[in-house]
Amino acid sequence: MSGSELTVKGAPEVVLAACRDVGVDAGRTVHELAAEGLRVITVARRRLTAHQLQSVRQDPERMVELCGKGLSLTGFLGLADTPRAQAPQLLAELADRGVAIRLITGDHPVTAVAIANELGLPATAEHVITGSEWNALSRKDQERVVVERMIFARMSPENKVQIVQTLERTGRVCAMVGDGSNDAAAIRAATVGVGVVAHGSDPAHTAADVVLTDGRIESLLHAVEEGRRLWRRVQAAVSVLLGGNASQVIFAIIGSALTGNSPLNARQLLLMNVFTDALPAAALAVSIPSGQCVAPAAAPTNGHCGVPSAFAEGPPQRLRRPRGRWPRSPAVGNALPPSR
Repeated sequence: MSGSELTVKGAPEVVLAACRDVGVDAGRTVHELAAEGLRVITVARRRLTAHQLQSVRQDPERMVELCGKGLSLTGFLGLADTPRAQAPQLLAELADRGVAIRLITGDHPVTAVAIANELGLPATAEHVITGSEWNALSRKDQERVVVERMIFARMSPENKVQIVQTLERTGRVCAMVGDGSNDAAAIRAATVGVGVVAHGSDPAHTAADVVLTDGRIESLLHAVEEGRRLWRRVQAAVSVLLGGNASQVIFAIIGSALTGNSPLNARQLLLMNVFTDALPAAALAVSIPSGQCVAPAAAPTNGHCGVPSAFAEGPPQRLRRPRGRWPRSPAVGNALPPSR
């Protein structure tokens, strides 16, 4: 407020509702700006009378009432937040590896669709759900929508947590990537929370399980591949150990049943273990898996990754786990948009 003039800025649907004599051209302008991938902010103002000024000085809460009606439209601001050049390729490679993408944002639905198309995601208006629509759904419908829809627009931080938790509840393994303070709760709620240090906020870094210290989000691709290689090694090691030990147990049982005595003494059993367990396990530990780790095509619930619209790449050593975050208690809260 400057003197007797009150200036208000905010979301078009909120500010325009408080303006007088707003025609259809205003809504058309908002749609055109949003279709270009711009964040649209509406600016309006009004002149306060002497009585209104006096009431605001006596009760600052009156300002909220004055902002909600009687405004005159001044214009629109279109803010560009361009995705990084590497983002489309990264999302395509994540999709090839069976990682489903959910774009969650506080932006206008039309803006969210435009950004998704820039990122190479085949999104249309049918793939979008807004925060108000999400809040009106039942728990069962939310579980259905979170699988069917790709873009979640006009989402609050609480909505972000709800989306993450709903994905987890439907059996998905969810990773939330974000850099803003409004992402912190959702990062905390996800199975894997990833914070981006570059231009990011401290709450997001503190809540994250993994921090990208240089902001190069393409490191996520390396992390996914390394994690799957590690899991395949664990599976192979368990198979070797179970197979070797099972054969020794069967040999001991059959030998004891036929002869009445154990066919091997304790030292012989330990020596057999050295050759059948230790050496194969050591070979698995030092082996280098080859080839790309791709999620099975028959397992669409393999993973979900909530991602901001800006990505970049870095080697695995760029990943850092914050201290004091293991183990963590179950997260309590609500939802997941990647803030751009």
